[in-house]
Amino acid sequence: MDRSAANPLVLASISLLMSAPPALGGEVTEKVIIEGTDSKPTIKVKSTDGKSYQTVESASLQFKVSVHAACNFVSTDREAKVTIGQTTKNLSGFWDGVPKGFSAVKLYTIATPYMNPNIIPGPVEACNLRLQELVQQGQPAWKVLHDGFTLVKSGAYEAKLTVTCGAVDKDKETTSTPLHVELHCLPSNLAKAPTPTPTPTRTHTPTPAAQRVAPVGGKISSVSLTVDPPDYKGTCPTNVKFHAHIVAAEPIKLGWMIEGDGDYQSPKYTLDITTSTPKNPSTFRTIERPSTTGQLTGGGPAKLPLVQGWAQLRVWDTEKPGTGSLRSTRMPFRVDCNPVSPAVGGSIVIAPTSTPKGLSAQPSPRRP
Repeated sequence: MDRSAANPLVLASISLLMSAPPALGGEVTEKVIIEGTDSKPTIKVKSTDGKSYQTVESASLQFKVSVHAACNFVSTDREAKVTIGQTTKNLSGFWDGVPKGFSAVKLYTIATPYMNPNIIPGPVEACNLRLQELVQQGQPAWKVLHDGFTLVKSGAYEAKLTVTCGAVDKDKETTSTPLHVELHCLPSNLAKAPTPTPTPTRTHTPTPAAQRVAPVGGKISSVSLTVDPPDYKGTCPTNVKFHAHIVAAEPIKLGWMIEGDGDYQSPKYTLDITTSTPKNPSTFRTIERPSTTGQLTGGGPAKLPLVQGWAQLRVWDTEKPGTGSLRSTRMPFRVDCNPVSPAVGGSIVIAPTSTPKGLSAQPSPRRP
């Protein structure tokens, strides 16, 4: 337990602030406030072949938390504890020198083993998805792996503070705050540039300038698309989300949409790009529950077919239609609408599903 303010680790403030004390003994009277800072511990992800990322280097993660709490003036017993991941710390010295009815603010460093961070689709997959995005933007895969990169993941863990006041009339209050980490997708010395293959010399006949048309008038540098989730198993209907990444070379009034398998087309949206900052609009596609073609048997219902689809981003200049469209790489996804069903009367049935609440189909900022 380190109370030094100089440790450059995550600082998540879990605050309980005093208000007017009530007449009941042992009541926690504070209002809950949650704050945080930008310093973060690191989860390291390693490439073992120089071609992609495979493993996480497990290590203890150290989070720094600031605890602010108080019990009212009639409290004769006080307790505070913080839980992060698999670790719970009883803050036995928190109340030292603090009179009853007064608040205290103290710093603690709490270490917890790396285990089950709230990162979807996982640290290894997150590094590989970012690697794929950078390659789609024109960077060589070997160079990205050789140099490595860092991702920030918000809410990967949670810190929970529980304060108990009163020896006879007890009152307990709990609050929590998200903790953030950095994914360090480590550089790999195994990633090397491919040996160039000599190409035969041949005469090149230039295409007449009148026939050369740059997609979207050359105003878009790159487009890419990610699918969330890429592999789903559970009840249907469900929503598959698409997150676009658009980098413009100059200002443009852009039209964009999602195309997919089975002649799928999303609504057409517009995007006014005035700066060089990449844009990250998003939308979704609802996948309905397929129908079974067989009858129920003693062993259970016919298995629903899998939905194996794909999606790609298409953009165009709304003011100059003649410049054509630019499309991203096709991104595959898989939806399995076969949840585990309970046994009823000795046979297995498919439980009915309800339609999920719809998402807004309008473009929205992409969150990290």
